[in-house]
Amino acid sequence: MLSVLHARSFFALMTPLWLWACTHTYRERLDSELGAWMGKTPDSLIERWGAPRSTYIMDNGKKALSYEETAFVSRSLGSVYAYPRPDIYSYSDSCKITFFTDSSQKLLESYTYAGAPGVCLDQIEDSRSSRSKP
Repeated sequence: MLSVLHARSFFALMTPLWLWACTHTYRERLDSELGAWMGKTPDSLIERWGAPRSTYIMDNGKKALSYEETAFVSRSLGSVYAYPRPDIYSYSDSCKITFFTDSSQKLLESYTYAGAPGVCLDQIEDSRSSRSKP
C-alpha cells in the first residue's frame, strides 16, 4: 500500500515538472530560431516565410510583420476490446509571431510571439518545407 502511495506521489510531482521541461525546451528552440532572424532584412524573411498575414507601420517608423498559425487537433481515446469508444475530443492551438524592423525598415530588430511554442515551431518548419520545394 505504501509503495502505491509513493508511486502516485512521484507521478503527481513529476508530471508538472515533465510538462514544464517540454515547454521550456520548445521555448528555447523557438527563441533560437527567431533570434537567428535579427539583423536580417524583412525581404529575406518574406522570401523564406511568404507574405505576412498583416503588417503595420508604427508612428516611430518601425514596421511590424505578423504571421499566424492555428493547429486543429481531433483525437479519439482509443478502443476497448475492439469496440471504438465514443470519446473524441478536439482542440486548437495557435501561434502569432511578430517581427519588428528598425525605424529605417531595412533590418529586423526584435520579435514577439504568443501562443503554443510547439505550434510556432511547426509554423517555422512549414515555412521551410514549403519554400524549399522548386
